[in-house]
Amino acid sequence: MCSMSQGKRGRTSLNADDAPVRVLLVDDREEEVRRSLNRTLARAKGINVIGQAADGVEAIDAAVRLNPDLVLMDVAMPRMNGIEATREIRKRLPWVKVIAMSGFSDKELVDAMLEAGADGYLCKTCSLHEIEAAIHHVAEGGCWLGDEASAVMVAGKRSTPPAPGPLTPEGDGQRRNLSPRERDVLRLLADGKGIKEVAAELSMTSSGVYSTKCRMMRRLGVERDADLVKLAVRLGLSQL
Repeated sequence: MCSMSQGKRGRTSLNADDAPVRVLLVDDREEEVRRSLNRTLARAKGINVIGQAADGVEAIDAAVRLNPDLVLMDVAMPRMNGIEATREIRKRLPWVKVIAMSGFSDKELVDAMLEAGADGYLCKTCSLHEIEAAIHHVAEGGCWLGDEASAVMVAGKRSTPPAPGPLTPEGDGQRRNLSPRERDVLRLLADGKGIKEVAAELSMTSSGVYSTKCRMMRRLGVERDADLVKLAVRLGLSQL
């Protein structure tokens, strides 16, 4: 759901006050490894790790208790994996963002995490700079696929039959119901740009872009950024 409030619903996508992104770190590796990643992220600008969890069950409990802005979620974990944990967290706290982190980047796994509600997917071998960039980008309302995840998604797309050319009457109607400015905003968001980047490119304010995004999501009947991206592709506004 789109919301501008903070408090119970967490941070706004605009990050107007430049408050640090409050991150819950979920990883099944040894506690010392998590502490090391925690210390590393603590040196990153604008990121505050507020808690840690070692499996999906702990992740859900910690998310409900701490109400983070974003969960950095391991995928393969004991007791409950990251897919199930992400689905449950997004069900209970739909305003919380999730970025998956895994040592594997096959298409089925990436698809499963995105379908569960994740807003991004990173490989565990990625750099701290990419983790930092992904956290800020997703916190501002964008989606993020690391290089490996993007590669498998593109490869999977090439291996599937081409999508039908003409839009269905329903899809054509949805596209006509969007103003030219709304189509521009949707296209840029689907191309992976954050709220501030879209605002700069279209000479809009960040609040104007965010309001336009929320209005489109209500009108088009979608609740997640990933669904908005898929719809943009289906309407021919983005090639992903």
